[in-house]
Amino acid sequence: MPFPIEICLTYTGTTSLGPIFSAYSNIDSYTTPFASVLLSDIIQSSCPYLLNGVPDGTTIVRLRNISSNCCVDLTISGTIDLCDLCDLGFNLYSSTTLSVITVGNLTGSCENNITDYLINWYGPNSNTNVQFTSGVGNQFSYQWTHPLTGNSSVFVPSGVYIPEVESIILNGVELQENLGATSNCFTPITVEAYNCSNGTNPIDTSYSHVLEFTGSSSGLIPTILTSEFILSSTTNYFAYAFKAENVPDTLKITYSGSSYNVP
Repeated sequence: MPFPIEICLTYTGTTSLGPIFSAYSNIDSYTTPFASVLLSDIIQSSCPYLLNGVPDGTTIVRLRNISSNCCVDLTISGTIDLCDLCDLGFNLYSSTTLSVITVGNLTGSCENNITDYLINWYGPNSNTNVQFTSGVGNQFSYQWTHPLTGNSSVFVPSGVYIPEVESIILNGVELQENLGATSNCFTPITVEAYNCSNGTNPIDTSYSHVLEFTGSSSGLIPTILTSEFILSSTTNYFAYAFKAENVPDTLKITYSGSSYNVP
């Protein structure tokens, strides 16, 4: 699968160069160019430049200036980290939340508007369990559509969550899995469980919390959402009200505690 590399020319020689370079790979003996690059994008003032579409197996990229026919060979070494190169992030990000994941749209310096991406949400307190997936666009399969804000914030059990970019399209090129340390792009999110003292319900003081969620904007089949309410040892009653809408939902309440080993 094609992959991206960072390139930069720190010295352009003494020959007058034209504005466009063609990029070749050693896998076909530099026969067919796989990309075109502007000189202005790869000189020091613009470095580093993300060159997409490098053919799989390439170890040397040759840049040939179309006007002067001058060439430079670039040996590929190391791995690319899109976090640092493209400054990936969210335009809204809450690192401490109450029972939900709240984030905006994915942003980055390599493209003004990232139209397709898939994010795995690992947790709670696990770097191997994917609690849910989110994303944007039609190229990848996911459960919830960004932005995950307001009534579209996703309910999750308490714990620590880490988002990781699984797939993304940048400048027309699809990148998957081997994206560098994308789990390090974002600060882990600590999700707190509901309890009787952390509610801020402005609607009805009879209830400590109001939970609202809509998945209709995603256009996808909804999955099970789970949150937690931690009761004190002296609590004898738990009151709730459920507002029905035109689309049926099922509410399941499970109780567990030190005297109830089986929920």
